[in-house]
Amino acid sequence: MSSVGMAIKRIREVQGKKLTAVAAEAGISTPMLSQVESGSKSPSLEVVHRIAKSLKVPPAALMAFAMPNDFDCREPGVEALARSLKLLV
Repeated sequence: MSSVGMAIKRIREVQGKKLTAVAAEAGISTPMLSQVESGSKSPSLEVVHRIAKSLKVPPAALMAFAMPNDFDCREPGVEALARSLKLLV
């Protein structure tokens, strides 16, 4: 499980929200959210932002748990983010 995925799942469960409800609010499929939570899919920064909005938490609340390999590194800017996170971890 990815660190971001674990944070998403924990926050969702504490809030008592169902996977389907968060996925619908975030505009992503339920299988995709499940894959993000389990760590089998790396979300884009946009998807993390949409999930955070659905959970009513700042994206930084999820990013605080991020590890360099938690994101889709093909997205512009993610490589720099991964490098900076690596320095912090």
